[in-house]
Amino acid sequence: MFFSKEQRLLNYVKRNQWFTGVRTTDNLLFFSLRTSGERKHDKKFIERLLLPIDQKHVRVFNLKTAKTFHKLSAKQLLKDKKLLNNTIQKCETLMSDMLLLSKQSLKKPTKKGVKKLLVMYEYYSYLFMKSFSLGLMLKQNKKKNSSLKKHNLWRNTIVFKEEQAEKNIKKVLKKIIPTLAKNNQFLYLTDIELQIVIDNNYKISKQLLKLIVKRKQGFVFIATKRQAALIYKPAIVKELKNFFSKTITESLLKGQVASKTRSKTITGKVRVIRHSRDLKRLKHGELLVVIQTLPQQIPLIAQKHPKAIVTEEGGLTCHAAILSRELKIPCIVGAKNITKRLKTGQQILLDMRSGTIKLQNDKTIK
Repeated sequence: MFFSKEQRLLNYVKRNQWFTGVRTTDNLLFFSLRTSGERKHDKKFIERLLLPIDQKHVRVFNLKTAKTFHKLSAKQLLKDKKLLNNTIQKCETLMSDMLLLSKQSLKKPTKKGVKKLLVMYEYYSYLFMKSFSLGLMLKQNKKKNSSLKKHNLWRNTIVFKEEQAEKNIKKVLKKIIPTLAKNNQFLYLTDIELQIVIDNNYKISKQLLKLIVKRKQGFVFIATKRQAALIYKPAIVKELKNFFSKTITESLLKGQVASKTRSKTITGKVRVIRHSRDLKRLKHGELLVVIQTLPQQIPLIAQKHPKAIVTEEGGLTCHAAILSRELKIPCIVGAKNITKRLKTGQQILLDMRSGTIKLQNDKTIK
């Protein structure tokens, strides 16, 4: 029986297990830059997809290739104890250079400068993933280590620098490609397409404009060890969306316990905070529900000392996880979309063994 390329990719996806990352949402341009960078610099590439779920582009990772990638990191740590520190140092240095170049490009963008900026972002993506993996493997050893402390500090700061770098890159692209500036339409380009646009003196072909319109209607981008492919066929896109919707929705019902307590469960009133400026509304004894915690929020969180912290984003080495352990506050991280699914004033129950979040009437949050 003959299968089309799209059908073969669909069958491949269904044969494998997948999981959502720490930061779920993404866009095509930066997603393709990251995957290109990681594939160029590491043979053990973690396969992933970018697909539409609930009007957002969500990224999911291949579990098998992720385990292989982390297994290699564990072996590398045994051979070179300085590997994590050295990789983090490279990552931090590159980020500093990238931020500087992006600011310079905002003032006076050049083809050479913009191209270099994209290459730097690709290499940074590889260094970030490698540093994250090495730290994750070192943490599993459960031994106190100065490298792990450095990793935790790096993990808490690098994500904000990355966000700033991406903002600067977007501003540069808006400036040099005014045709696609409205609503950041350049984010629907792949890294290769962007390179072509730059080489073509920032001119956009009619064919590329049609592709952007097509992508706004729905697409799936899959990056495997062998290839990167865009799928547009509505039937395949819909089937993939339905395939992952159930898995992702189920994962949203719970998070990961990052800071434990003697109590098996914690109950209390919710305080949803979506902006740092609103953190002052948090009352002592409330359950703080946020997308993520930021370094500048530490004094106020320490002062208010919430009964527990629940975040949408993050893993065991994220800022919220480390902060909550230092302040001895129970914490659940990675409860996707929780700030939208909970409302301030609701009474909830946190299961500190499983990470499940339930309404006080014992119904799991939907």
